[in-house]
Amino acid sequence: MAIVLAGGFSDGELVKILHGGQASNMEELYSTEEEADTRLLLHAIHASQNHSRVIIRCDDTDVMILLIYYCRLGQLS
Repeated sequence: MAIVLAGGFSDGELVKILHGGQASNMEELYSTEEEADTRLLLHAIHASQNHSRVIIRCDDTDVMILLIYYCRLGQLS
């Protein structure tokens, strides 16, 4: 299992992954996007490239609409 951390760092673009007791940078996910809804999509699209299932639990209707849109584009499967 891995944990991805984004936002909250002094450098807002920074993304780190914690895996096996080690922390490393995920430069492919660096983003200047400040809105959590759209940054979440960036992470979901990235995760879907290597995983057959990505589950997002959120009560925000905006996130649901964005996920439907990107699923229809084929970005998320």
